[in-house]
Amino acid sequence: MTDAPQTGSADDSNPAVWPSAGTVAGEPAPASPPASADLPAMPAAPANDPVLPRTSTNAIVALVLSIVSWTFCPLITSIVAIILAYQADKEIRSSGGTVTGQGLSFAAKIIAWINIGVSVALIVLAVVFGLVLLVAGGFGSTPA
Repeated sequence: MTDAPQTGSADDSNPAVWPSAGTVAGEPAPASPPASADLPAMPAAPANDPVLPRTSTNAIVALVLSIVSWTFCPLITSIVAIILAYQADKEIRSSGGTVTGQGLSFAAKIIAWINIGVSVALIVLAVVFGLVLLVAGGFGSTPA
């Protein structure tokens, strides 16, 4: 008889007798890896995982309100935006670098203060114009 492997024998269906990946049939299998007790210990994970900075919610809301204040209730929304921007600055300073948004709160303060200035200037102009009309006798009077 020949030494050729037989197909369909009982040993072909048993994975324990199949050759390992990377080995040639008929050669001994490589030595097994060392037991887990022989492996070096893995270093411990760091105690503090890095914290990704987040943007201050107060800064975002302040910027949105300062922009909205140009179309809706200018003085009230501008004042609320300024208050929120200063609260955001305080939150950012006390966070130790875990909260960002300095640029947003700075922009919100600038936009809101400009809006307050423009609103006050328009109110002053309206009052002055009204006083001039009142003193001059209004739109419909004719000089006598």
